Amino acid sequence: MILCLLLVLSLPFTSFADRVEIASVTAHYAHPITNIIEDSGKNMAIGQGMTESVLGPQALIETNQEGKVYGTFRLHMIDQIESYKISVQSQPESPFASVAMTEMQQGSDWVDVRVQLPSKEVIIRIEAYITAMGRSVIFFGKTGDRVDGNTDFVVSVDPNSNEQSEGITSDNEEKKELETTENIIEEKIGETGTSTEQEAQDGAVHIVQEIDEYHGLLMRGDPRLGDSGAVDHLEDETVEASVSYGPVTIAAINSLFATIGVISVIAFMSGIGAVAYYFALRRTNDLQEAKLYGFEKKSL
Repeated sequence: MILCLLLVLSLPFTSFADRVEIASVTAHYAHPITNIIEDSGKNMAIGQGMTESVLGPQALIETNQEGKVYGTFRLHMIDQIESYKISVQSQPESPFASVAMTEMQQGSDWVDVRVQLPSKEVIIRIEAYITAMGRSVIFFGKTGDRVDGNTDFVVSVDPNSNEQSEGITSDNEEKKELETTENIIEEKIGETGTSTEQEAQDGAVHIVQEIDEYHGLLMRGDPRLGDSGAVDHLEDETVEASVSYGPVTIAAINSLFATIGVISVIAFMSGIGAVAYYFALRRTNDLQEAKLYGFEKKSL
């Protein structure tokens, strides 16, 4: 039994806790993997220098207790930027997904922008309208090595609390995305022409899935969903059924099943060992009794 307990305690268990890390960020005028320049200027020498001047060399990477990852990036020369938007890419072959932005803090010529990330190592695409240039420029950033801790970023997760601090919601491109999304919802609801409650729920699920594909990392409760009646009337089980498990949840489930399997094997082997030990002990006792009986019989 002691051996079983030691084996069980030594098994790895998946647990989730808030984590705060500082990641290095490299600025790229061209895509860091494909080396494609999307900016219309096509001037690598000037563009790379501008990119390094705008995108800060560090980012705050936060992981909450649900396993969701957020990144806070620092943009300089914000006094020269009229508007901006950020999209993220987890793999070079996957498309960039636009994400909602939250301004956490700002100074006279910089701003910290927090977005949700699909993973800790990502490529971000920034499109910013530079006032002095009179046009939008496009450049990239890539997260790299990480260390636990924080510098001077605003932290939104707390290992001792589930509460998250609220930042200042960016009104640059998010308002436009919100209006676009609400129009999409209204159009899709008009196209469904639902007549029953069940049909309305099914149509709303379809709408949410289409909007997810349009906006990328769009979750239930996102303000870009608007106040559409069809979406608001979705029942919890309907939404949960339409959302697949993430990698963190799958890892936790696999770890749980592996633990149960190992415990079952140990218990089965312990049972076999106990039975074998019982019969061996019984045989030893029988032999000792037989020898003792034979000795006493000879003495008589």
